[in-house]
Amino acid sequence: VDLGHAVQRACESHKLPLKFLYPLEVSIKEKIEAIARSYGAAGVEYSEQ
Repeated sequence: VDLGHAVQRACESHKLPLKFLYPLEVSIKEKIEAIARSYGAAGVEYSEQ
């Protein structure tokens, strides 16, 4: 519980604006690819499902 309170206080004390990894107007596929690249993926493969 103490850790949870500490995390909550830390989050509340930093009021920096949220910064996305991608422009908000790009497609969902481009957003997924940007997130995958940030984790070191070479690419993303999609199935028909």
